[in-house]
Amino acid sequence: MFRGRARALTARVERAIAAIATPATTSRSGGAREATRRLASTTAREDDGRDDDWLAARKRWKAEVNEMRKAWRREFDEKSAEKAKAEEVARAEVAEAKAERLAEKARARAARAGASARTLEELKREKDRKMRVIAGRRHQRAHAMSLRRQAREVDLLKQSRDWIDTPEALEASIERAMTHPERLFK
Repeated sequence: MFRGRARALTARVERAIAAIATPATTSRSGGAREATRRLASTTAREDDGRDDDWLAARKRWKAEVNEMRKAWRREFDEKSAEKAKAEEVARAEVAEAKAERLAEKARARAARAGASARTLEELKREKDRKMRVIAGRRHQRAHAMSLRRQAREVDLLKQSRDWIDTPEALEASIERAMTHPERLFK
């Protein structure tokens, strides 16, 4: 759109310049400055002043180019603003998704920590229970052994009453053991 207008304006300016420029304006010896000076003096002599049409066309062209530049700048700024808004929205979505992922990870970590704490607590309770069972069994075994010991002592005491009837029988058994010794353990 703007290129078409710019080309049209450029074409108008070039036609105006071509109308002003003549083959007599170029010089073999003077260079570009001399040609410009001759062009200016020729146009001043011919028109008795400046070329108002060319200056007006140039001024209009500059104004149109300036307006096109301003319009382009406005459009560029609008597009840049839209692009920045879109990028900001995208960044916000990414940040929100990241925050959600981090929150989910934190919840999962807390759940795992709670589960492991519960697991540790359960393991501790189970170990305590096993130790109590073992201690209870030991206590039962010790109690049973003490009961057996007491029963044996009572049995031995009852039997010992029948071993020796009289003191003379004791003396005779001692004499017999002394004369015929026996090994206690074979």
